[in-house]
Amino acid sequence: MSYQAFAYCKESVNIDQVLDTLKTSVLHSKQISYTPKLKKNTDNEIEITFKNWQLVVGLNSTPQVKDETGNLLIQLPNDLSRSDILAHSQERLEIVSDIDFDDSHLEDYLALVEGLKNVPGMVVVDPRERSYL
Repeated sequence: MSYQAFAYCKESVNIDQVLDTLKTSVLHSKQISYTPKLKKNTDNEIEITFKNWQLVVGLNSTPQVKDETGNLLIQLPNDLSRSDILAHSQERLEIVSDIDFDDSHLEDYLALVEGLKNVPGMVVVDPRERSYL
């Protein structure tokens, strides 16, 4: 299984701020299996490598984000503060991982999600399960 999440913020997302936050939170997390390498691939993408397994955090600012977010909002549990952030988002961070065959990187993924939640005003969603993380 591979992991996927979307992260939304009312304000424009600064990928460098996200990278700095992840460096602080993920690198110092006690739940990770292996100290990862974090690097900025492009102006809109961060790569996080745990030994032989990878996550990518990419910024999506395309016009369809607004429509897709509207459809997602209909299916999420009602939470006014989080719903308001999603409703006003023009972009999102998309988190995708390599396949984790034996769930050995679940804690690594969860550490990343927790790290993203440390970005002020950030809301993280599981688009497959239609739930807040």
